Amino acid sequence: MAASTDNAVVIRAPLQLVWDMTNDIESWTWLYTEYAAAEILHREGDTVRFRLSMHPDADGTVWSWVSERTADPETRTVRARRVEPGPFEHMDIRWEYTEVETGTRMRWRQDFAMKPTAPLDDAAMAQRINTNSAIQMARIQALVEQAAADAGQDRPAAPPDDATQPPDHASQPPQEQVFTLLAGKWTAQAVSALARLGIADLLADGPRTPEELAAATGTHAQSLHRVLRAAALVHVFTERPDGTFALTPQAETLRTGVPGSMRAFAALIGDDATWRPYGDILETIRTGEPAFDRVHGATVYEYFARHPETGAVFDEAMTALSEESAGAYLGSYDFGRFARVADIGGGRGQMLAEILRLNPGARGLLLERPDVVEQAQPLLRKHGVADRVEVVAGDFFTEVPPGADAYVLKTVLHNWNDADALRILRNVRAAVGDDRDARLLVLEDVIQPLNAWDVGKLIDIDMLVNVGGRGRTREDWERLFTAAGFTLRLPEGAAAWSVLEGIPA
Repeated sequence: MAASTDNAVVIRAPLQLVWDMTNDIESWTWLYTEYAAAEILHREGDTVRFRLSMHPDADGTVWSWVSERTADPETRTVRARRVEPGPFEHMDIRWEYTEVETGTRMRWRQDFAMKPTAPLDDAAMAQRINTNSAIQMARIQALVEQAAADAGQDRPAAPPDDATQPPDHASQPPQEQVFTLLAGKWTAQAVSALARLGIADLLADGPRTPEELAAATGTHAQSLHRVLRAAALVHVFTERPDGTFALTPQAETLRTGVPGSMRAFAALIGDDATWRPYGDILETIRTGEPAFDRVHGATVYEYFARHPETGAVFDEAMTALSEESAGAYLGSYDFGRFARVADIGGGRGQMLAEILRLNPGARGLLLERPDVVEQAQPLLRKHGVADRVEVVAGDFFTEVPPGADAYVLKTVLHNWNDADALRILRNVRAAVGDDRDARLLVLEDVIQPLNAWDVGKLIDIDMLVNVGGRGRTREDWERLFTAAGFTLRLPEGAAAWSVLEGIPA
């Protein structure tokens, strides 16, 4: 089998500058976040052979390989391949550079196949490449555009008749920048409402008018049109000259059941249960107590138990997000060395299923609340691992089952304050007992220092307002692990979302 990915970005800079900067291999340690070293081994004409080395992964391993690329300045294309394929049967990359009205379009197409022994299959690697490509392209775009400005090279402006692009946020006056940020309230609710109505599903077969969509959803046509128009402003749906609305790539993610679906998460964001507490955020800042408990008279988990329909949306949203992020974790840590993996608080078992699917000799244990584990079997059967998973209904505050080689906690601890997180970890430590080879594996965000971009800093606000949990820095994690009886292993410079390994102390 084989797979391919296709990603592109438009950079508001002259083509020659984009070409020169992105083909300067020696500068890739600056241009990309993932490379620690780039060494030229041989040059012959426009062909370069070079070695790339990654930053250490969560296990301290430095991945390195030799590649070769040939640039064609006439056609503005580059062909590259891995000389040392590593986990790939083959990896071939084609770069294309094209002048467009707003600058330069840079496109990467990667064709590859994974070896049967690789930690990821073709689909998981494609997902990982797509996720990482978006990150790297955004960085390249920012650095090249800044270089264009610093060099006094005018970046091509959007054509006068192109009114579909939102204003460049960085070029706005400070007041307008703040206004745009605050207007996020309106777009978030608009997108959430359209997700709950299932508009993206209704447009899957083609464009429709607001009147047709209103009839299908039992809504007011003019009001629906106004909300669709606002969502289209941020490229979630698009309004066509004939008065119909159609899907965009962003709107595709709001469809039900598609890979990487954001529909449940969008619905959850705008739901009264999670939205209304933000009106009481000031009191949370004053007291440190979650607004959710004050507004609803119950903790978030008590509320979900009383309102199972909202709890089901939450579980669906978390499963979808887990599916989206699983590939990055699976590619950065060797889960294959464990014979029995326990997923503690693992929802419906998405992460555990991914681990077992790639490691057919391993068995698993899923510990979750009774109301959640009832929904685990369909997902486990879907992934073909149900016969290798023991599903346990329980409470990780009371006891964690013993006997596993690895205890996985994926985005669990950020839901809890330090005292509660410590109780969970101490229960894991009790389950580990005297097994010095067992490992605690916490899959979480490590809050980045100072003003470094990290979406975890925003998620931390939701933990503060709705859940009562918190994001943690490296120093916070070290204190928590030590108090629970583990030694933290996490390489310096690790990515924000990492596998934090706990070794029994």
